[in-house]
Amino acid sequence: MLVETSILKEFSDSRESFDKFQRHLNLSLIKESLPTLHKLYTSLSRFYEKNLDSTSCSLPDLEATYLSLYPSLREPERKELSSLFKELSSLKESPSVIELLNTQLERAYAHQLGLVSFEVAQGIKDISSLKETIDSFDSLYKGVEDSSKFITSSLPTLLNSALRTKGLRWRMDWLNKAIGSLRKGDFTILFSRSEVGKTTFLASEATHMLDQTDRDILWFNNEQQGEVVMLRCYQAYFGLTVQELLRDQDVLNKEWEYRVGNRLKLYDDAGIRKQDVESILKQTKPALILFDQIDKITGFKREDRKDLELTQVYQWARELAKQYCPVIGVCQANSEAEGKKWLTKSMCANSRTGKAGEADLMIGIGVSNEDGLSSLRYINLCKNKLFGDEDTLPELRHGKFTCRLEGEIARYVEL
Repeated sequence: MLVETSILKEFSDSRESFDKFQRHLNLSLIKESLPTLHKLYTSLSRFYEKNLDSTSCSLPDLEATYLSLYPSLREPERKELSSLFKELSSLKESPSVIELLNTQLERAYAHQLGLVSFEVAQGIKDISSLKETIDSFDSLYKGVEDSSKFITSSLPTLLNSALRTKGLRWRMDWLNKAIGSLRKGDFTILFSRSEVGKTTFLASEATHMLDQTDRDILWFNNEQQGEVVMLRCYQAYFGLTVQELLRDQDVLNKEWEYRVGNRLKLYDDAGIRKQDVESILKQTKPALILFDQIDKITGFKREDRKDLELTQVYQWARELAKQYCPVIGVCQANSEAEGKKWLTKSMCANSRTGKAGEADLMIGIGVSNEDGLSSLRYINLCKNKLFGDEDTLPELRHGKFTCRLEGEIARYVEL
């Protein structure tokens, strides 16, 4: 029964999974062998029909829907229902919904194959029926895989996924109003001249996002010394200077362990390769991936032109975002950006069209060489294809924004 209850839990937790995969579930077999569980699937369908805005169905809501559809329960059914809800509430990590559905499909297929084999043995059907049953299995099995690649056409699911369900929000509220959340599939390019504060920007924003998820943030560092970057993250997370970290290091270390643990994973290697990244990603479920610097990652096909070689890197990063979670890639701005406040896409080093073409969001950080302005940073959203959130302001989508770099606490602060 575990497979069928695990699928139900997945469908309850994610309307998107329900919309994509429910047609692959063999409900007739469940109805035949597990009638109470079949009624729960019927109840889940009814809940989603009545609650178009819901992205999931809680177990109490599922139980309430069940009791409204089937109010007269006999004692055996009541006991079985109670047992099912205990099992559902105890389920934690499970295989992917595709694996679960394929397992259920295998069982249903074996059941059907056994029935047809018996009928052929009894002379009720001829051998061609057995061959047809065998031939049908491959197409059914592949159908589950194919469904994962098709996007749902359910408008409530689309709106909830792209707009209403919050992703990772920014520390600076202007970015929330201009950009909105970062979600799976979003690929961001962050660029500026050297020593303007790209790594500090990552530390400031990524540490704010740590408390919004219980998953890992993976930081691939091939630029600054790794220990220095991690200290900057401590500063940014607590908003403290190095002297304050030194003074209260025992207390702060315990607080970090309690609130963050090892969820900020900083991989430090001057020669990071594509294969290294892919191997690490298979071992974890990140909420955010950071590359500082992304242009230095190796393992791609060599090209005569640097921009063509980098296009491969950026295409790869975009695919990682679609497969795992949001990705932010840091790179340099070219000499044209020196001393400029408002950077444009053309100032992204070695870009031509390859880099900009792959990005959903491009953030340029400028700085002025004028006296008295050294702590100010000028953020320009050169490109912004993100939907944002319900509180995002359309007039700020390609906005410009001045903020202050407070290097002593590794944070960007709104003026």
